[in-house]
Amino acid sequence: MIWGRRQLAKADLARYHARIIKLLYANPAQYREFMMVGTKTEAPTVGIYYVGVPIEAFMEAFDGFELVKAADLPREIDTVIVADVSSEEFKSRFGFRSYPPGWGDDEVVATGPAAEVIETTLAAHRDE
Repeated sequence: MIWGRRQLAKADLARYHARIIKLLYANPAQYREFMMVGTKTEAPTVGIYYVGVPIEAFMEAFDGFELVKAADLPREIDTVIVADVSSEEFKSRFGFRSYPPGWGDDEVVATGPAAEVIETTLAAHRDE
């Protein structure tokens, strides 16, 4: 996977959320390789967001994101924007601050819009 990182105001997040969803829907067979997660900063309206895509060409949609190595990703995150949180791809990389990396297979912790996107994506591709 190819990873990028950018500090964003939460008000600017929707633009990149829409872009990753568009790429995910155009490439459903690779849905486990589309991820967008975030960590909090000291400023309550700003976060550091990480986007993961299956091929480098997709990073063109994420202007201002700097490329980072997988080894430089945070192990603990605060927010899931887009991801199949039940996949090994996700669980091997990330844990929530309240759940360490490698948390149980039967636990899915996501709420709000992220949970809806995850469930919609999973439901659409369960039989693939």
